[in-house]
Amino acid sequence: MRINVLDYYDEADWKLMREEASRHETPFLVVNLNIIKQKYLELKKHFDFAKIYFAVKANPAKEVISLLRDLGSNFDIASRYELDLVLSLGVTPDISLSAFLAAHGYPCASRPCGRLRGTFPQGYAAGTRPWNVL
Repeated sequence: MRINVLDYYDEADWKLMREEASRHETPFLVVNLNIIKQKYLELKKHFDFAKIYFAVKANPAKEVISLLRDLGSNFDIASRYELDLVLSLGVTPDISLSAFLAAHGYPCASRPCGRLRGTFPQGYAAGTRPWNVL
């Protein structure tokens, strides 16, 4: 089975990606912000009752986070770096920390420890809610 890329991209976008590919060694990544915007709006349209959270770990590019911030997305973060990143880009502190807490085995948000000490107070002081523990 052969894949027809024009089933996924319009001809102008595909041409632009091919031109960009000819200028770089492989592997490299091309991210089309127009497609991210289109897919976010499509998801929001079909799930208008839900809060949409973008996992910053999936793509921590400032351009992607800023676009999604402007579209009204929420953010799921998994590290101190990701917390600092989203706050530095002006994301309001209505972000989920459930992945962060679960990944580091914290029994509760009030007892951070080790190298990550300070993450919870910083996030809490910024107004981050809720502090989910899985």
